[in-house]
Amino acid sequence: MITKITVVVVVDAVAGLLLSTYLITAGAPLPQRLRGWPKRPSPFRLGKWGLPLTVIGLFWVAIALTVTAWPRDITNPVFGPTRVIWEIGGGLIILAALAWFARSRRAGADTTAPAQDRTARTQ
Repeated sequence: MITKITVVVVVDAVAGLLLSTYLITAGAPLPQRLRGWPKRPSPFRLGKWGLPLTVIGLFWVAIALTVTAWPRDITNPVFGPTRVIWEIGGGLIILAALAWFARSRRAGADTTAPAQDRTARTQ
């Protein structure tokens, strides 16, 4: 039976997981921006505003994710040993780690070799 609390929990969990992926995606360019990326001119470039906007965006998403994952009974109840968002998020992290491990084992030792060595071995 679908109740109001079930809908609220599902919507909150999905919003939290979407925010966490945005946090990762928006945070990935931060180290490059700190090193001066992008160096070449492009049709659209933020220039000196790139780094401040990246930091503001990360801060904003971090606050939104904190609000979403906050332990409130209405949006993040305890159905098992922990809060729902932590169970769903933890399960996805474990699945992603297992998928990464399986892919790295299947790829073998060639993934750690430099690109020049890999192309030389295949020719």
